[in-house]
Amino acid sequence: MKNEKVLSVELTRLRQSFDLSRQYWPIDVAVLNRLSYTYVDRSQAEADFSCKQLIPYALIFDQNGRICTYQRHGSELRLIGKLSAGIGGHVNDRDQGPTLYDRLLSGLRREMREEIGLSFRPSQITVLGMINEDESAVGRCHLGIVFKVHLDVCQKLSFSREIANPEWQRMEQLPLEHFELWSELAIHLAKQGGSV
Repeated sequence: MKNEKVLSVELTRLRQSFDLSRQYWPIDVAVLNRLSYTYVDRSQAEADFSCKQLIPYALIFDQNGRICTYQRHGSELRLIGKLSAGIGGHVNDRDQGPTLYDRLLSGLRREMREEIGLSFRPSQITVLGMINEDESAVGRCHLGIVFKVHLDVCQKLSFSREIANPEWQRMEQLPLEHFELWSELAIHLAKQGGSV
């Protein structure tokens, strides 16, 4: 793991704003932008459960309403071999913007270029909500900000080596029991529509 400064929010501030006993809930950009955030050394943030790292996590949909799913490979050992539907990662201090939302989008743009070769326009993306779980090692120190990305007809994806067996599937046909927990929660949020 490379050490970098990553976008984080103190757990006490999150508890003041949200019911963290829930695993997912809709949120809008205005509420998101009111969160107080900081940057913490990633090595410290991975071991310090007094804060949660904010992770933009995007579900990718094609023009036919199908979601992109895949099997995870690569450097994140906690996720290898699981089915996933999300693309995302840490936001570091080089991911800039005037608001928290803009910083999240900057980090998401970087991650999506690296993992699936995709650049998106603001009109292609919607905030669905947040996912939070303390069951897994990933969840105890991360909070997911879930986005829905709508591909244009002409957009093609170029998958990195971390992604194996990509498939386009209907959400109602997904075997959720085979997905890593974050993808399962994000899919539940997407099925709700993510509207506030």
